[in-house]
Amino acid sequence: MGHMTQPPTLPACCAPLLDHWPLPRALPGVQLLSTRFDPERLDPEDFTRWGIAPLKAVNKRQTEFLAGRICAHEALRRLTGAPLILPVAEDRSPCWPAGVVGSITHGA
Repeated sequence: MGHMTQPPTLPACCAPLLDHWPLPRALPGVQLLSTRFDPERLDPEDFTRWGIAPLKAVNKRQTEFLAGRICAHEALRRLTGAPLILPVAEDRSPCWPAGVVGSITHGA
C-alpha cells in the first residue's frame, strides 16, 4: 500500500471533495466522500503525482478512476490517520487495508 507524507493538490479535473453530513456523524466510523470530475481537465501526470497506476482507457474512465481513488485516500486518512493509496487487485478492484470495508462508486 502506498503511504504518502502529504498528498499533492487535488487535480484540476476534480472538484473539492464533499463530506456527506449527517451520514458520517450518524454512523460512527463511516466516511462518505465525493467529488465531481471533468475528463476534459485530466492531466495524465495526475496519476504519477498521486502514486496511482494509470489506466489504459478513455479519459472519462481514467478520470472517474482517479477521482474515486482520491476520495478513498481521504476517507482512509480520516478513518485511520494514515494517508494511503489503495493498491489495485488483478480485477482492478481496490485492496482495502485489514479492518476496513469500503466501496468506490462512479455515477451521477
